[in-house]
Amino acid sequence: MLNLPNDGLSAADFARPEGPVGRQLANLMYESNESMIFHAADVLAIQPDDQLLEIGQASGQHLFELMQRYEGVTYTGVEHAHTMHHLCLNNEALTQFNCQFIKVAAYSYLLPFTDNQFEKILTVNVIYFYSRIMAALQEYRRVLKPGGCVAIAFKDIRTLVTAPLDFTGMIMYEPYTIRELLVETGFVDIEVSSYYEHSPRADGHHNECCYHVVKAYNSDRSN
Repeated sequence: MLNLPNDGLSAADFARPEGPVGRQLANLMYESNESMIFHAADVLAIQPDDQLLEIGQASGQHLFELMQRYEGVTYTGVEHAHTMHHLCLNNEALTQFNCQFIKVAAYSYLLPFTDNQFEKILTVNVIYFYSRIMAALQEYRRVLKPGGCVAIAFKDIRTLVTAPLDFTGMIMYEPYTIRELLVETGFVDIEVSSYYEHSPRADGHHNECCYHVVKAYNSDRSN
């Protein structure tokens, strides 16, 4: 169980995990996000030599296993929390695989990449924290190559509301809403997968968790 602040946790603690609380949350987020990360990665059908961008990799504890599974991938992770970024810089994957971590000011209306740079984008439990989600999705599309694919993983609303958390500043989505937003942005071939598991919570308990992975392509793959 975490040594939590007296006033509990807020959405802001997860949006930007910093300091001693952030370091504690790093382990919790890894434990609760691990299956989401690898289901989303499997949905992406990552290939050798792909350029893979992960938005919001937190402490990156999953990265060594990810790079072992998808040998030959070039990985870039972007993170806006100072504490998480510094934890990533000590990751052993940096010395053994082709990967890098980039500190950004915020997620992610202006990603520091050229147009059409990546084959795949992976993002887990980030979309709740965008104040302008359409701008973020447009930026995803800009940095994806034609035919490139994004996988967006997020928890079901009915799972989120059971957490002992102040949700101020957090926007929750149904899968069909994310699908509609992706269509509006110009993505195609959109698929939704849903998963169920028992997941750890910040108060030391576990609860039944439902999460979704939405996959979409930047353009028609037949072109």
